[in-house]
Amino acid sequence: MAMLAWALAHWLRFDFRIAGAEWSVLSAQLPAITGIYGVAFWLLGVHHGIWRYAGMLELRRIVAAVVLGAACAALIFTMSRIGDSVPRAVYFIGPVLLTFLIGGSRLAWRA
Repeated sequence: MAMLAWALAHWLRFDFRIAGAEWSVLSAQLPAITGIYGVAFWLLGVHHGIWRYAGMLELRRIVAAVVLGAACAALIFTMSRIGDSVPRAVYFIGPVLLTFLIGGSRLAWRA
């Protein structure tokens, strides 16, 4: 879901058209985004939640993991100079989309 949110954030940022040069940059960032968010979710124990009993505590844990992942992604991309090609709006749109995708899927499963 992290890759989907990151790709959708780029897609929204570039008005539903991503040029060829941006696709190559985006495809280079996707493995790093998956790893960064995967570690953040693992550290905060998001994977331990039982979907049937998802509630506000689980949503709070998801939001904390997304915020941690977003901060780490921005820091890592900026320090490694990969961030020069990432629009700043993607750093905000991506985590919001990821929170909705993961939180929505967990809460929809409960309903």
